[in-house]
Amino acid sequence: MLEKLTAAALACGCTLALVALVPSGSIENASDVGDGSGTAPSAAVLFETKGSYSAIAPEVSDADLAGTWQVVGVGARSALQEVGGSSIVMDSAFWVVRTPCFTMRTTGAPANGRFIRSGGQTIRPDSACENTERARDTTILAIVQAGPDIFPATGDRLRLRSTNGELLLERGNVRPSSQDAEAFLDGGWQLASFDGQALNSNMSSTRRAHVEFSDGVVRHRPCPDYDFAFRIAEGGRLVPIEDGSAALAPSPCHGHIETVPDVEHAALRLLRSAPQLEIGDEDTLLVNGETARMVLTREAPERR
Repeated sequence: MLEKLTAAALACGCTLALVALVPSGSIENASDVGDGSGTAPSAAVLFETKGSYSAIAPEVSDADLAGTWQVVGVGARSALQEVGGSSIVMDSAFWVVRTPCFTMRTTGAPANGRFIRSGGQTIRPDSACENTERARDTTILAIVQAGPDIFPATGDRLRLRSTNGELLLERGNVRPSSQDAEAFLDGGWQLASFDGQALNSNMSSTRRAHVEFSDGVVRHRPCPDYDFAFRIAEGGRLVPIEDGSAALAPSPCHGHIETVPDVEHAALRLLRSAPQLEIGDEDTLLVNGETARMVLTREAPERR
């Protein structure tokens, strides 16, 4: 009899040990996962079924994250509040969070299923927002600042979860139409990152790559010093015009070619490859090619 009680106790202890390995809240309700019978599902099913998640965030690639995401929910995991008007532009070198009350740019990269901040950040407030919006938007920023875990969710969605709360994101690429593209593009832009590598913001302003869009012409400075005409095709694609009359010849680099980073030549090749344009926010433009991508940020008027 004693042997049977001991065996039963050991079996119970093993069960408790297994349960202890699963963090509280990782399975909200047994009926929400598996086949609805209440039976514990396999590890493969645990990850994402009707809103349930694995205890450890999976590895996510740059390709999975790159682009614009709309914030559609914010709050606690069990009670997300539906929101609109906020977005996160993700690049493997930095994220830009834009809400009605704030715009935040923070340096960092995803690693081991989590956003790891690696440098400073800038936050620009908008004084015109309502107090109720400000409290909500402060929570959105705090979740990102805490270095959230990143969970792919059902459909083209992501969940960002940190000690400060949770965000539900939905893929929200905004591609400029041919009618409004030139108005949006008009002005000076600076190369912020290329293929996920952030460019040195301390580089002399005369050495940084500048791209200017004006009257249907792209001007690339300082070297290679190059102009070419373009049009915006269906779906927001920038197409160079090569009809001989509108295309403009490249200018020499006047002895600076030896000091210009290769990335600036690669950026020019990308611009001439009919890339897909994607609007991150009013100050961020994503340029996506077949084999490369870059992020341009709008220059302040005094820097143009």
